[in-house]
Amino acid sequence: MATWQHVKRNKGAAGIDNMSIEEFNHFAKLHWLGIKQQLLNGTYQPLPVKRVMIYQSNK
Repeated sequence: MATWQHVKRNKGAAGIDNMSIEEFNHFAKLHWLGIKQQLLNGTYQPLPVKRVMIYQSNK
């Protein structure tokens, strides 16, 4: 919960799914019970992670 509050305070950018914090709030309210049940059943299948390289300038 502390991490969620931190992201909200910092107005975190949308993730790989392009879902904003406000959109996630709505999505979570609609789908949480189903996701919870899948987690409890061991049937939850998260989306694959997309690797993104972030280049830094030499210091």
